Amino acid sequence: HTRYISVTGVQTCALPISKIPAILFIILLVAMPAVSREFDTGDEAPDFALRDTSGAEFALANTRGKIAIVVFWRMEQQRSSDALTELQLIYAKFKEQGVEVIAISNSVISPEVIGEVKQSKRLTYPMLYDPDEKTYGAYGVIVSPSIFVIDRAGKLSYYYPGYRADFSRQITGRVEVLLGRKTLEELKAELEPVKRAEIP
Repeated sequence: HTRYISVTGVQTCALPISKIPAILFIILLVAMPAVSREFDTGDEAPDFALRDTSGAEFALANTRGKIAIVVFWRMEQQRSSDALTELQLIYAKFKEQGVEVIAISNSVISPEVIGEVKQSKRLTYPMLYDPDEKTYGAYGVIVSPSIFVIDRAGKLSYYYPGYRADFSRQITGRVEVLLGRKTLEELKAELEPVKRAEIP
């Protein structure tokens, strides 16, 4: 079946119903501001204290003085699974330089299942359980996975929604900026697509 919807607000077009969720997701990503719907770069990152897979409490405040990468993920998503794997590589690369990775899952799964994921994927960073999704709400998470990079002073430095081909380059680059290895301008220049010289 086909329904008519307005994508631009000016024209209508015929789209299969099955395509509508994907289009709405793309529109949502384009509409996302610099950090999230709740915060701007430089705002204080909301603190949280959640249990890990062993039952021990882990608080964001414990990472003060370090760079923290917080990822909100969902069990049923392949892109969340891919993000967890990439973040393990980033964590292994930068943990000796004072970089922490913290994964927070929603209430759909249990701590036992989270532990199984951690073991099967050989993840070595903390994986926390947010049973009431209060931390999800505090960060205004509406896209999964959602990655927040927090600087040493506990300020929000960068937000990355979803999982795309540039995931690792973007997150790694932002960490390198916070570590003082490159400037933000240098990072942006690196991430810009190479422009081919025009043939006269």
